[in-house]
Amino acid sequence: QVCTNTPGSYTCGCDPGYELGGDGFSCSDINVCSSNNSQGGCVQNCTNVSTPGPGNSSCECNPGYMPDGASFLCNDFNECSSNNGGCAQVCTNTPGSYTCG
Repeated sequence: QVCTNTPGSYTCGCDPGYELGGDGFSCSDINVCSSNNSQGGCVQNCTNVSTPGPGNSSCECNPGYMPDGASFLCNDFNECSSNNGGCAQVCTNTPGSYTCG
């Protein structure tokens, strides 16, 4: 935290990645996952992390989806493309899953 003396008073602020608390002088890590319902830019799942520093997030995809690697998007994983999804006959890929028929 950074506090600055002013004539007869002081003001406080926080280092990047932190936000000033309601008491006007304590700082806490910014949870970017809950900020303005943004999910930290993640499309599916966001986890607030403190590495490499405060105010960061990690994105993860739901089961049956894979990160596209270049952004925070999640793409459907085609389970049928590997070993016919374990199906004996017909494997049908569905969003986030698959069915055997």
